[in-house]
Amino acid sequence: MRLFDLLCGFLTSIFVAFQTKATWTPNIKLICAIIPLIGSLASTVVLQFKVFETWRLREEG
Repeated sequence: MRLFDLLCGFLTSIFVAFQTKATWTPNIKLICAIIPLIGSLASTVVLQFKVFETWRLREEG
């Protein structure tokens, strides 16, 4: 899941780098804000609910 967070940040930076003044629309700005938000939210959920520890416990127990 941490990889997903990093990938979202990387994709956002690549996405923004290829924008021009003509293609920089409000929808594009919204997408550039939502992609890292999704990655951060996913990472936070995993950390808060200790998903990996629960999975490991289920496999061992």
